[in-house]
Amino acid sequence: MHPLVSVLITTYNGENYIVETLESIINQTYKNIEIIVVNDGSTDYTKNKLKPYFNKIIYHYQENIGTYGSLNVAYSLASGKYIAIQDHDDISTPDRITKSVYVLEKNPHCCFVYSPAIFIDKQGHEIGKWDIDRKEMNQIATFRDLYINGNFIPHSSILHNKKYIKETFPYNPYLRVCGDFHFTLNQTIRFPIIRISKPLIKIRKGLGNQVSGNKSALFHEEKIVLTTIYKNFKRKISRSIFWKSLSNQFFKEAKYYLDNKQIIKFSKTISMSIICNPFNKETYLLILNRFIYFLFKFLKVKMS
Repeated sequence: MHPLVSVLITTYNGENYIVETLESIINQTYKNIEIIVVNDGSTDYTKNKLKPYFNKIIYHYQENIGTYGSLNVAYSLASGKYIAIQDHDDISTPDRITKSVYVLEKNPHCCFVYSPAIFIDKQGHEIGKWDIDRKEMNQIATFRDLYINGNFIPHSSILHNKKYIKETFPYNPYLRVCGDFHFTLNQTIRFPIIRISKPLIKIRKGLGNQVSGNKSALFHEEKIVLTTIYKNFKRKISRSIFWKSLSNQFFKEAKYYLDNKQIIKFSKTISMSIICNPFNKETYLLILNRFIYFLFKFLKVKMS
């Protein structure tokens, strides 16, 4: 039995990579697939690139409303038992759907399956891997890991069981960067998930139009997501877990600002990390390392 899989692709000005992305789905070893492409108000030649495929896809054009609003539209058009998400510049391995469907069919109690990802550059050359190896954990431990330590699940690698999406749908259309993280937390706090160890998706990095490149927006929305999830699930998330997650978030921001020599922002975020969780040892180690660095630098100047 081969249940129908709906693959949702939303695109905005994706003319450079949309054909390669689409071909990676058309050439899947799994054949019972419907492909839904939502053109979110592209102003380039995306539509022209897609025209030769109109007999193979469900095509929808709309005025620009953003990634997560577009995913909601794509989902409303989907008929499959399973739902796969793919960004317009990513590439699925030929066996992605086959392997994912097999795992979900064997585990109908699971909300979704995901895999590590391979990073590729503009030309498609492999440049790294997104693979945070997590030991098999129960549902609660998986959620806590995500909530405290941040998102480690590549969104384009996920295959959802549609019956579970209904309880967490829709994506928050007001989020510009972290709607996938918010959606994933909403699912993992309710249902178990499964990890496939083999990378099934290639994610393109280094594109100037990637919203994720806007660190300020990313950091701001991550804190919004953590706070929103806490408020909605206070019975499942303790205050200590909430403050620990915020502390880790501020610590991550502090490291970024330090690496980019934004000292004022570093000072503010490292202070907030300590306020949220005074027992976070990593914050003190980071401060100590910087103190030692500047001390040696000062002594070197004095001795010269």
